[in-house]
Amino acid sequence: MKVGKDPRSGLSLLLGAGSGLLLLGLQHWDPLVWSDHGLQSQFFSWRGPQPPHPDVVILAIDDSSQNLEDLFTAAEIADNPRLAQMTRWPWPREVFAAALDQLGAAGARVVAFDLIFDQPSVYGPEDDQRFAAAIATHRQRTLFGVSRSEDVQVLPGGSRSVRVAFTPLWQDYADAEPQLGLVNLPISPNRQVMMLPAVGGEVDGRTGLAIRPLSVVASSRLLPNAVDEAGDLSWGIQYRGPRGTYPTYPFWHLFEPTFWQLNLGGGEVFRDKIVLIGDTTQLGQDLWNTPLDPLLPGVEIHANAIGTLLAGDGIRTVSWAWGSLLILGAGLGIGLGLMLARGVLPKLGLTVAGVGIALAGSYLAFDLGWRLPTTAMILAGSLAGLADTTWQGMAERRDRLRLRRILERRVAPAVLDEILQQPNSFAETLGGQLRPVAILFSDIRGFTPLAADMDPQDLVTLLNRYFAAMVEPILAEQGTIDKFIGDAIMAEFGTPLFRDPATEALAAIRAAVGMRAALRQLQEQLKLEGKPLFEHGVGIHFGSVVAGNLGSPQRLEYTVIGDAVNVAARIESLTKEVGWDILISETVYELVRDQVQVQVLGSHLLKGKVDPIQIYGVEDLISVMPVTSAVTHSKKKIANIYSNPN
Repeated sequence: MKVGKDPRSGLSLLLGAGSGLLLLGLQHWDPLVWSDHGLQSQFFSWRGPQPPHPDVVILAIDDSSQNLEDLFTAAEIADNPRLAQMTRWPWPREVFAAALDQLGAAGARVVAFDLIFDQPSVYGPEDDQRFAAAIATHRQRTLFGVSRSEDVQVLPGGSRSVRVAFTPLWQDYADAEPQLGLVNLPISPNRQVMMLPAVGGEVDGRTGLAIRPLSVVASSRLLPNAVDEAGDLSWGIQYRGPRGTYPTYPFWHLFEPTFWQLNLGGGEVFRDKIVLIGDTTQLGQDLWNTPLDPLLPGVEIHANAIGTLLAGDGIRTVSWAWGSLLILGAGLGIGLGLMLARGVLPKLGLTVAGVGIALAGSYLAFDLGWRLPTTAMILAGSLAGLADTTWQGMAERRDRLRLRRILERRVAPAVLDEILQQPNSFAETLGGQLRPVAILFSDIRGFTPLAADMDPQDLVTLLNRYFAAMVEPILAEQGTIDKFIGDAIMAEFGTPLFRDPATEALAAIRAAVGMRAALRQLQEQLKLEGKPLFEHGVGIHFGSVVAGNLGSPQRLEYTVIGDAVNVAARIESLTKEVGWDILISETVYELVRDQVQVQVLGSHLLKGKVDPIQIYGVEDLISVMPVTSAVTHSKKKIANIYSNPN
C-alpha cells in the first residue's frame, strides 16, 4: 500500500543498476557469447537473402562433375578427351592445369583453389609437371589453399606445448611460387561458421612462414585495400544467402563447348572475377553449419568471406566500452521504467517491452553491420524486471492483506473485493484526500437510564445485537462503518469507493430505512424475551470531508473529518427535538427528492452554525410501498421516549 511517493521506487532503479553491473561482469561468459552468436544467426534468417558481391564466382566440383556418366553417353565422353579424364576421382592434375589455362585466358583476376594439394599426383610425375608449369605461367593469379594443424606435445610435469603447422603444398607446385592462403574456418561458440579468420593470419611453427587466410589474400588481389579497414578487428561474415546465392557453375562446363558458350558466355562470367574452385559434394566432407544454411560448402563460405571484405560490410563487434554502456543502459532504463510503473502487470509488460526493444535495437544494429551484447542487455533488463515484479507482487499481496484487515469489518464483501482489485486507488486516500460523501449518524435514545438499570454483560450483549442488526443494512448499501461511539454508529457512503452524489445519498437513506426495519424486528424479539425496548435516531448529511489514516504511528485509523461530519451529528441530535427517527439535510433532499417520501420539518439552527438549515423527515422510499403504519408507530414511540427521557 502506497502513501504519497512509493517507497519502493528507489528499489526499482537499484535493481536495474545491480542487474546491469552483474551482466557487465558476465558479458564474456561462454553461455552469453553462445547466445549472442545464436541471435546473430537468427537475425540472418529474419533479414533473408541479399545480392552477392558481383566480383566473386564459384567453379564447383559438384556431383554432376564427378558423375559425368549420368550426363553423357560413353561415346560423347570418348569424343572429349578432357571429360574422359574426369570420369574417375581424383582427377589428373592436368585437368586443373587446363582449367587454370582456360580461366587465365578468360581474364580471371584470381583463381583460388579451395583444395589441398599436399601429395603428388597418383598419375605420375609428368602429371605434376604439367600442373606446375601452368601454375608458373599464372602464378600472379593463382592461389592455393593450405590447412592449419596443431602439433601438441606433453612436456614433463604435465604442461602442453602447442605448435602451429600448415600442410605443405607439394614441392613441385611450391617451386612455381603461387600464393598461399589458409582455408581453415573458425567455429563460433554456437557451432556455426560466422567469423572471418584472423586478418593477420598465422605463422608456421616449423618454417616461420606467415600465411594469411585465403579470403584475405584473394580479396587483396582484387582490391589491395580490402582488408585495411578491418585491421585487427574480428569481423563477422556477411552471409548473402544459402547455397547457390553466389554464381556457381559446374566444373565440367569449362570443357564442354556448348555449355562453355551458353552458360559461361565463352568465359565472360570469369572476366576480372575472383574464381573459387572447391568441392561441394557430401563425399568431399567440406560442408559447414552457417546461419542461412546448415550444410554450406566451404568454398561458398570463402566466397561470402571474400564478398564481405570486398564490400567492407563485415559485422563488427562493438567495443567493450560501448557494450558496457549498452548493458548498463538496459538495466538502468528498465529500472527507471519500473520506478514509474505501478502494479505487477504494468511492470511485467514493461519488462517484456524492454526485451522487445533490446531485440529490435540489436537487429537494427545488425542490419547496420554491428553486433551488440544482446543477451546481456536482455538479461540485465529482464532480471531487474522479474526481481522488481516479484517484489512488487509480494508487496501487493502484503498490502492487500493489510487492506483487508483494515476494511473487512467496515465495508461489504463486494465493496472490499472491488477495493482489493484496485488497491492503489484506495491507498491514495490514506494520506488525506478531499472526498464528497453522505454521512450517517445513528444513536440510541433513552440509552443512559437503560444502561443504568441493566447488568453490564447483558448490556454489552444487547448492544452487540443492536449493532449487528444495524450494520447489515449499511453494508448492504455499500456503506462504510467508520466507528462505534458508545451506542452511536458513524458511517459514510462514497468512500473508499464513490459512485455519484445522488447514488450515495440515496444509499444512505436506503440504509437508514433498512435500519428502521431492522430495529422493528429487534424490538419484536426483545418484547418476546421480556427485555427493555428502545428507539434510535438517524441523521444524514452530504458534503465534502477529508478521508485518510489518522492517529499515531502505533495506531492509525481510516476515518473522515470535516464540517459535514459535524452537521450530520447535529442533525441526528435533532431527532429528539422533532420526534422523527430519520432526518436528512436539504443538501441530501435535493439529490434524492424524486425518490423519497418526506415530511418538511422546517429550518433549524444547528449548534456551531450561524445560519439555520432546512430539515426533512424521511417517511419512506417512493420506489417501495410506504409502510405508513410503521412510520406512524415509529413517530409515536420516539415522541414518547423523547418526552420521557428518564
